[in-house]
Amino acid sequence: MAFPSNPIDGQIVVRFDRNYQYNENTEQWRALGGVFSVIEASIDVLSDVDTTTVAPTDGQVLIWNAANNEFVPGDTSSGGASASTLYAYSIIF
Repeated sequence: MAFPSNPIDGQIVVRFDRNYQYNENTEQWRALGGVFSVIEASIDVLSDVDTTTVAPTDGQVLIWNAANNEFVPGDTSSGGASASTLYAYSIIF
């Protein structure tokens, strides 16, 4: 199986029980150490999420702001939970 044809910088895939990460500068996939793992990062590292300009408060959710093309913290009438950590991974077979 081939790697994704249009990868994004930092994207991680798992092939044959190994992690590979795409580097946009070198346009190459590199093997990461160890077997499959979960990466922990702030949700603000996503290019379409801004929790830095206005930090979320307890009970807020991410709401789409079409004017800025990004998700921003906002209130919801039905309540909700907040998350400060994003666990992201891609599994491609």
